[in-house]
Amino acid sequence: MEERWRLEARLDEVAIARRGVRKALTCAGVDADLVALGELATGELVANAMEHGRGSTVDVALRTCPESVVLAVTNEGAAFERSFPTAAFLQDAERGRGLALLAAFGCDLLIACTPPRHCTVTARIPLHAAR
Repeated sequence: MEERWRLEARLDEVAIARRGVRKALTCAGVDADLVALGELATGELVANAMEHGRGSTVDVALRTCPESVVLAVTNEGAAFERSFPTAAFLQDAERGRGLALLAAFGCDLLIACTPPRHCTVTARIPLHAAR
């Protein structure tokens, strides 16, 4: 199964992506805990793209594979390097923890520059991650 959404780059559009992912994963028969993790990852990646990216749209692609769910979020703007915050930062920070939390929940994250001048963040969620 593959689903795609093009959203306006406004934070109120994040909910559209989360609901779409929840519905698609539920219809695909994915375990409820994994659906929740997919929805969490969608909210984080789409909100980041809208807040830090450029351009008027954000593209979201969701694909289910035999071993994983793959979520890719693309926006205009340069790719960035993922930082690895310290445990103290994660505990005390009010912002900037999302990618670290997704990784802690079992998501494999890839940040790439995609031509022309776009950034794609991909989260691969193993089907066993939420169990």
